[in-house]
Amino acid sequence: PEVTNWAADGEQTIELLDFVDDQQDTAEVILGSGDSTEETLVWETETSDAGTSDVIVASDDDTASEEVTIETGIESIDAEAGEAIADGEDEVEFTVTAEDGNEDSVEGITIEVTDSEDVADLDGIEPGDEAETDENGEATFTATSSDTGEFTVEFEEQQDQNTATATATFVAGDADSVTILTQPTETTAGETIAGPPEVEVTDAEDNP
Repeated sequence: PEVTNWAADGEQTIELLDFVDDQQDTAEVILGSGDSTEETLVWETETSDAGTSDVIVASDDDTASEEVTIETGIESIDAEAGEAIADGEDEVEFTVTAEDGNEDSVEGITIEVTDSEDVADLDGIEPGDEAETDENGEATFTATSSDTGEFTVEFEEQQDQNTATATATFVAGDADSVTILTQPTETTAGETIAGPPEVEVTDAEDNP
């Protein structure tokens, strides 16, 4: 802050008060009458200080305040995904968790789906989709697929741009049809049939 002495020459202590008026830093200032100076006062914030309120700079004779917002820094995000049936309806769930430097979950962080990995191969989710973390620090997305396999999706939190990926697995549903691919060769009654038939079993989406 800039400090100006409007009185006689003298020395005073200026102090920085946080959101709850606790002293965070001080500086001794010696000024002649009418002189000004700039001082730097520091508040080393912690995760629990996050929020918006006024900080105060005070001397014996005057005070000044300024509204300040302290955001919780995001150290990392983690993403997990489950398994679903590849029938175009069964949803797989992606869960993304945001944590600060103390490994505490953080609420209110925007998580976005990126345009990399396999997101284009899934339904119900697309690049640019967003969700905010809840009181548990978790944001949830869902997707479906008619194809079996493993599909990876990347997520990015929009405060510090940390990213994480999760891989969902889609499996075939119940058998819906059986196709005989090869017939056994002809044989004489009483003899062993050579070469058993080959069949293909698929679900309703033609997944084997």
